[in-house]
Amino acid sequence: MDSLARIQRSVSYMVHASGIQSLYPYTFKQLGYDPFVDVAPVSLTNRLEFGFAVGPAVTAEVKNLQDYVAWVRLDARNASFATPGSGTPLHFLPPMLGRDIQVDMNPVHYRGTAAALPDLLGGTVPALSAPVHDLVQQAAGGKIRILASSGAQRNKLTPQVGTYAEQGFEKLTSGDNYAVFVNGKTRPALQEHISAAVRKALTAPALVSAFAKAYIEPVGSTQAEAVRLAHADNAHWATAIKTIGYVPES
Repeated sequence: MDSLARIQRSVSYMVHASGIQSLYPYTFKQLGYDPFVDVAPVSLTNRLEFGFAVGPAVTAEVKNLQDYVAWVRLDARNASFATPGSGTPLHFLPPMLGRDIQVDMNPVHYRGTAAALPDLLGGTVPALSAPVHDLVQQAAGGKIRILASSGAQRNKLTPQVGTYAEQGFEKLTSGDNYAVFVNGKTRPALQEHISAAVRKALTAPALVSAFAKAYIEPVGSTQAEAVRLAHADNAHWATAIKTIGYVPES
């Protein structure tokens, strides 16, 4: 939260996941800031979608989400999955799936995808919920299988993989918008100026190339669109987290 304190004191900016407005209000008991007053998004920078992957602990016959559902119902011990962190969207999607299929999905939390992947590859955990771009290299090598992605359409990195919605789970359409945020007290005209500068910067060949190396596509937006998406995501997570009964720990 140090970066939030800095942005509240100045016109400085930060790039952060939209969760500071959409998710954190439901995953922290006390925020210490007003998510729609103290910070303001001026432009998106990119959007991440989430993938659900399985490793060698899951039988080779499991090729898609419906296969996985049948497999996980065979034994309650099958219903564990790794996450890159507690209280993240990646933590919540599998329990939302579990609620739909009436199976208790048990999270095993790690500090990032890189920490979780070795246990997935080694069969310690059967499944992993992680950003799609963190999974594509291992999937391309045949070491893991991505069973679903969370976007409204198939992810460009995994066009052969069906979305959660395509496979019968429409409520699991989700993602994480990253945006440039400024102090909420910044003058509107200056916010618009920064928004235009960010959108221009996102078209720079060097930046596009750097993003591509990380399997990320830069996506800018107007300030109005960034604000609209923040409110829409906030409404989405308010309902989702209430549905699965998550209670903030701190």
